Amino acid sequence: MTLPPQLLQRKTLMIAILALARRIAEALEVDLSAPLAQTCRTLGANRTSVYEQLQRLLACLGQLAQTPAGRPRAQTAPEPDSDLAALQLTVEMLEFRIRCPGAVIDHPHRTTYADAFRRFILQHHDRWHSTLLAFAQAVRVPLDTLRDWLANDRAETLKPERKTRPSVPANASQITRRIVEEWMRWIGPTRHFIPHAARCFKLSNAQITRLL
Repeated sequence: MTLPPQLLQRKTLMIAILALARRIAEALEVDLSAPLAQTCRTLGANRTSVYEQLQRLLACLGQLAQTPAGRPRAQTAPEPDSDLAALQLTVEMLEFRIRCPGAVIDHPHRTTYADAFRRFILQHHDRWHSTLLAFAQAVRVPLDTLRDWLANDRAETLKPERKTRPSVPANASQITRRIVEEWMRWIGPTRHFIPHAARCFKLSNAQITRLL
């Protein structure tokens, strides 16, 4: 996989990602130098889904890399701690999206956000000490959308949904079990999971629908 040149040019961003990768590897007790297939087997993850999440992560990092390098003028320059907090928040948001497929779904003219993603964002806003604009940029949510979430007090009105695990026969195939595991990780609408799973597992929408 070829990384975008503009991404590699952001040295501080690359170093931050490496530091984060080491933290994650330590937390999951995996070897960063191990082949991807081995890591997937160790953690019980679907490799096709991992590649899909990698593409999403690269797209998000590409947007981050497009942010102009350097500092603004002195009178508007943020404190270094604010820069670090914003970067950490962006990384946490990207981790959430990777960990919870369906959190954010981009459509041609709009974006769909899962309720769990909104709760995640609003909980982090409670601990944010900079401007609302800086927060919106860090979490990659349009400012007007974020204002609507805050105005509607979504953190209080949204309750976590309880998802029922589909019944899996004892003789079910391995791919069936993997689809069920992917479904349990999914936090977006069911109608969007069907094409997502079809792409991941190279099946038809009808096959996924019958399983669910």
